[in-house]
Parts: sequence; structure tokens; C-alpha cells
Amino acid sequence: MLKTRIFDVDTTEFKIEFKKNNDSFYQKYWIENSGFWGEYKFKLIENKWYLVYAVDHNLLGEFGYFLS
Repeated sequence: MLKTRIFDVDTTEFKIEFKKNNDSFYQKYWIENSGFWGEYKFKLIENKWYLVYAVDHNLLGEFGYFLS
């Protein structure tokens, strides 16, 4: 699980992608050719941001959390 804000990630080691609009935020990070990646979706509900989807994938496997 990524414990750093996506804007503060070391982009020399990690590749990142993110998209933001008025009521949602999507972020993905990965290490090239490693099989290590994570993806998160946040949704703005009543002026508070909530994590509604998360997947972490590493050498041990994939762990998903669907929280909508």
C-alpha cells in the first residue's frame, strides 16, 4: 500500500498516473517490469473524500478492497 501522497512519490523509482475531477480522484503507481502496482479510487461524498476502491499487487499476489 502506498503511504505517500501520489504527488510526493519518487518518480525515478515509481511510475504514476492520476486523474482528478470535481467528485472523484484516481491514482495508480507501479514499478516498471516488476509486477508491483497499486490502484486507488476516491469519491467526494457530502464534502468528504472516501476511498471506494483499492487494489495492491505485489509478488505475494493481489489484494483488493471494494468499498462503495
